[in-house]
Amino acid sequence: MGRAAEGVNDPWYENYRRLVTDPDLRTALKNTVLLTVCTVVFQVGIALILALLVDSIRVGAKVFRTVYFFPIVISATALGLMFNLMFLYKGGMVNQLLLNMGLLES
Repeated sequence: MGRAAEGVNDPWYENYRRLVTDPDLRTALKNTVLLTVCTVVFQVGIALILALLVDSIRVGAKVFRTVYFFPIVISATALGLMFNLMFLYKGGMVNQLLLNMGLLES
């Protein structure tokens, strides 16, 4: 192979050498580890506390759990209906847009 077959990054390890010697790498790794630890500790901690609080309810537990879980069900239903309206084969918003642009035949 001649000179034309050689890649842009010769030698192939040059990018890795620059990465390891980059002074910002340590800062980026420190920030990433800190973000990961804080996210895991606080999200899991708060979720565990809320789960224990909900589990300790004696009177009206079923009603409270239903009310507590209701927004999740409603948002999933609304999202499903929205995608159904957007991507419906006959009359969906995306297909109407493609028809008006002339990219789709009726």
